[in-house]
Amino acid sequence: MKINITVKFFKCFFVIMITIFLTLNNKVFADELNSKEFIDINVPSAIVIDFETGRVLFAKNADERRPMASLTKIMTSILLLENCDMDELIEVPGEATWIGGSEVGLKKGDKVTARSLLYGMLLPSR
Repeated sequence: MKINITVKFFKCFFVIMITIFLTLNNKVFADELNSKEFIDINVPSAIVIDFETGRVLFAKNADERRPMASLTKIMTSILLLENCDMDELIEVPGEATWIGGSEVGLKKGDKVTARSLLYGMLLPSR
């Protein structure tokens, strides 16, 4: 039950974080917060979907093919939450040490908790 609640929390957390990112970095909302009207976003494509109903709340070029980017990090984080105990120690394979993006200084053979790997994975990429 605890893991299920944690997974639901992080799914909601990721949706909220993406929405906040779009709002703060791209000025999604109009100047007056009470109007809640969307204005043009300075990104090539975006979509916001109501998790419960599947209803599209906002879309801009949503059908355009785009690189996965941070969506890969989000999906990997969800899989980590669903399949690992957060206190579980995971040994870092050599293949994981050369991947670019977020730099957390992992070395082959390091033993790190799933929680620490999750936090490191969610750092901003370059």
